[in-house]
Amino acid sequence: DGPSDGIWTSYRRVLGGTVAKAKSVYHDKRGTGGVLSDLGRHGLEDGNKLSSSFFPIVYPSFDKSEAKARDAGTVGRDPRDI
Repeated sequence: DGPSDGIWTSYRRVLGGTVAKAKSVYHDKRGTGGVLSDLGRHGLEDGNKLSSSFFPIVYPSFDKSEAKARDAGTVGRDPRDI
């Protein structure tokens, strides 16, 4: 696994992210120091069900419509939202 130059023998690969359980709700953290964790223009407000292509469903099955939104460029982060 990995390139022939052996880079993967000296460096670890890391997968990072956040997981939300079913029925999770969005909490707006702007102004509390948590702003950098949420630079998306998803339109959710505090207390809304966490249902948006910005927060994709990946388990138990992948939501293809969310992938289409990402591929179309409607999902992204923008530093102007700080």
